[in-house]
Amino acid sequence: MTAYYCGFNGFRQFPVKNIETTAIYNPTEFPFQVTSVSLAWNYLFYISESKAYISGFINGEIQKVEQISLPNDKQIRKGSCSSKCALFIAEDGCCWIYRSSGLWKNVSPLLNSETHSEVEGAQESCTIHKIVQACCQDKINVVLCELGQVYSIPTALPIPGRKVTEIACGFEHCLMVTDICTVFSWGSGRRGQLGHDMLEDEDSPREVDALSGLNVKSVAAGGWHSVAITATGDAYVWGWNTSGQLGMPCSENRERLHDKNKDHASFDLQQEGTNVKDNQYVKSEGEVVTVQAFPLPIKFPYGLEDIFVKSAACGNRHTIILTDDGVAWGCGWNAYGQLGLSGWTLYESLTKILIHGKEDCKVKEVVCGGWSTVLYLDKR
Repeated sequence: MTAYYCGFNGFRQFPVKNIETTAIYNPTEFPFQVTSVSLAWNYLFYISESKAYISGFINGEIQKVEQISLPNDKQIRKGSCSSKCALFIAEDGCCWIYRSSGLWKNVSPLLNSETHSEVEGAQESCTIHKIVQACCQDKINVVLCELGQVYSIPTALPIPGRKVTEIACGFEHCLMVTDICTVFSWGSGRRGQLGHDMLEDEDSPREVDALSGLNVKSVAAGGWHSVAITATGDAYVWGWNTSGQLGMPCSENRERLHDKNKDHASFDLQQEGTNVKDNQYVKSEGEVVTVQAFPLPIKFPYGLEDIFVKSAACGNRHTIILTDDGVAWGCGWNAYGQLGLSGWTLYESLTKILIHGKEDCKVKEVVCGGWSTVLYLDKR
């Protein structure tokens, strides 16, 4: 697969030829192989040819690229980064936290399997188990071990009788999916991001009752919004919608981006079915939604109601939906091109993302950072 990037580049974290480019509106191909990537606001982490790198704002400097390696020389397999720190999973399953100052700490010894005995495979001991997923934000560090136990480092968050299969975190909230396809959320709920039809916080994981019985297979968390994907290919969204990141009408004004690619901008508008008169945006019909505290199905353009959703990824205020036919759809804030669209500063409804010259290629995977996005395409 080949990787393409778009979005905020204020710290020159992406390898663009024009070093003055702050925003990348059109998806641009990485000039080297990228097998894993995580995007923070001010830098990015990636693995290329089995070596790990960070680039962007590092040690007070911009446009810096630095190869990183663990103190024990184990290879880094995965990473999750925020503006202040990063979590890395090594080849041996240990999890390390990395500070921007260059300090490393192995957090796996802090974790143990002292969970409810109802969880199959759990032991009343301090055995360290391999970490399979990590989620990192400025104030949240959450990991998932091979037994299905979740830790808000270093505290275990047991779900009696259930294994967790996936985790996701936003700025102030977390989501998890269990082995019986139920969804739990906890953290701040002030913008409806927990999905409990209220704006209250939750100190410990609580099941999202609205999704019960829907057979959820994966979740994604944005800054203050959430997405759940079901086994039947439906996407449910909830939380903050200030910029249309839930694919619903919002109160924020959108403006044309000052971009040279006018043909692409016009095509985006035609795809969305938006009415344009004298370069003024005519707001789509529908009640403005700022907070949606109850999960609802995301809306696709008319005629595509039966489309099958494969996965989703979220940024601070944007959402990318990937369908099983290899098409990526975006909505939300686009001021830096994080939707891969060069027409408007925000999109209230799902809009198809096109990569010039790669119209026949399928998007296989999407990764979002706060204000940026990476899309993996097949090699056709």
